[in-house]
Amino acid sequence: MIYLLQFLTYCSSIEVLPSAENASDDSFVPPEGTAILTISDACQAFMHLKGLIDTAKESERLASKEEKITGQLARLKESMAVADYENKVPVDVQAANQERLTQFNGELEKVTLALKALSTIG
Repeated sequence: MIYLLQFLTYCSSIEVLPSAENASDDSFVPPEGTAILTISDACQAFMHLKGLIDTAKESERLASKEEKITGQLARLKESMAVADYENKVPVDVQAANQERLTQFNGELEKVTLALKALSTIG
């Protein structure tokens, strides 16, 4: 199975770690220099990135993206908070705004998680 994973992911090596399901979230420490990717509620992948990427530059890029999304989200929320919004704004525009709100929140969550993962790489 490990060889199949190596082939499918183009990885030179794969190590299967013992399950951390019995450990509390605070007691489990991911391998040093890795980014955490959640595969499912029962599986996580730890990708060794230390030395492969410039974490400072990537953190700066992600922080800039986080700031941009936060600004867009604030402007959208402000426009949706206008008095009598439901009556003045057409239903299709309201639906589009709600979709954008969901999209911005999802993007912000992903960027925040990426920043957190980068901070563990050091």
